[in-house]
Amino acid sequence: MNLDSISAAVRPRTHWEAIDLGFMMAREWWKPLIISWIAITLPFFILINTIFIDHLSIAAVIMWWLKPLWERVPLYILSRALFGEIPTLKSTLKFFLKFFNQSSRFQTMLWLTLCRLKISRSLDLPCTQLEGLKGKALSQRWKLLHKNCRDAAMWLTLVCVHLELFIVLAIVVFIYMFIPAHVEFDFWGSLTSQKTGIIFCSNFISYVGMTLVAPFYIAGGFSLYINRRTQLEAWDIELEFRRLHNRHSNLSSPLDLKISKNVTAIIFTATILFNASHNSFAVSAKPKGLEFYDSGRIMLNSESSKKAINGVLEGKEFHQIKTTKSLPALDKLFNFEDDDDGVNDNPWFDWDLGPLPDWIGDMIMILAKSIKGIIICAVIALIIIVFIRYRFWLDYFSMPPSPKRRKSDPQSMFGFDVREENLPDDIPGTALALAQKNEWRSALGLLYRGSLVRLIAMYDCEFKDGHTEGDCVTIVRSNLAEQIGKYFTKLTVAWQNLAYGHRDPDYQEFEKLCRDWSLNFDKYEKN
Repeated sequence: MNLDSISAAVRPRTHWEAIDLGFMMAREWWKPLIISWIAITLPFFILINTIFIDHLSIAAVIMWWLKPLWERVPLYILSRALFGEIPTLKSTLKFFLKFFNQSSRFQTMLWLTLCRLKISRSLDLPCTQLEGLKGKALSQRWKLLHKNCRDAAMWLTLVCVHLELFIVLAIVVFIYMFIPAHVEFDFWGSLTSQKTGIIFCSNFISYVGMTLVAPFYIAGGFSLYINRRTQLEAWDIELEFRRLHNRHSNLSSPLDLKISKNVTAIIFTATILFNASHNSFAVSAKPKGLEFYDSGRIMLNSESSKKAINGVLEGKEFHQIKTTKSLPALDKLFNFEDDDDGVNDNPWFDWDLGPLPDWIGDMIMILAKSIKGIIICAVIALIIIVFIRYRFWLDYFSMPPSPKRRKSDPQSMFGFDVREENLPDDIPGTALALAQKNEWRSALGLLYRGSLVRLIAMYDCEFKDGHTEGDCVTIVRSNLAEQIGKYFTKLTVAWQNLAYGHRDPDYQEFEKLCRDWSLNFDKYEKN
């Protein structure tokens, strides 16, 4: 991919500007796009409808399902034409036949199975076709491209789907307009009949709508892809650096470079001197009838202001006469009451439209039912999405499970009895009382033992008989909140200093350990 040969202005655009650029590319290269599309898809259309001649509805579904396969053709042409190489019909046919090779079966099966209904297909298709990504690399690439860009690709798909439907409906109405009014022909009933010829014509009309919309759809998605890569890889900056490099490399000698620098400096200095002299002349020339501020700004006096205002008001801009016609008053316009002679003189409703065709009423009913079904499905899908996305909210409405001692909870750990029934009710108070009697080992041991019991009962810490103090600290810090982990680490260090180093803790530090113990574990209620 040679960025120097790109035929479009490379700069970061908004999503809608990028889509508009894609539509311009589709209009610019419409001829190779349409010819290649028809040359490849029309034989398949005839073949599929011939095979399913007795089930033409299935043929229409197959043609629609294979759209990702057909859409590779315009993407191939656009990706080459954007960089100055418009492929021929022969090279396009060779490219299309490659997708039946074993090396390209992954892409074909991916887009015809898992990714067939992706609503951002126009944006995602270049990743597999142009970059050849697979697996985890493809997922990461899609995730990167979808940031701030997936919504535009989704709207592009929705708009193009509706545009295709409108084109099909317009062709049907266009055909209906050629039926003479005196001919009794159930046009709508014929469309819903099971006649082979009628269904084949319906399939062909759908194919025409697909042919007209597909190049614009793929071009819009491809332009979104190029714009996103421009934002991520800074193509515009890279091109500017290349132009600067080429411009400086064209200088024949260092003397030319020195001369160009001197000329630039002379022009810059002359510009500054000219502006300074012009400003000084403007300040020194004071016309009569004007008053100046010290800052150089002009203020008109009352007489000159009045003359200036009158001169502006006498201009032709303020003397234009324009005649407009408006509708009569609403009460007269919508007056349905008859006059005394029994005749309604309101000309706005003196139209004889006559009865509308039955097929229009049937079409409106089908459209209304379709919209109703879409709304119901959208509401159900929204409920399911909200339930899946915010299912953790259900935890707030459920009763918290009461803490229960598991059968595997240890009864003693490194010499401590960790059964809850053998602890006093006020653990921090009892520990402080023991500390005041200088019974530090009993006081700190009680506080440490109470912490182990509460960690097991409140937070389901899976301590075992063979765990050491360090193992307990690791379990607490890796599974519980940071505040509890820091406190238990500090308490364990104090206990190890006393038990193995025979160093008594400071009373104030121990008192703080007792207060923090109450903050972390006093909310537990015994069963």
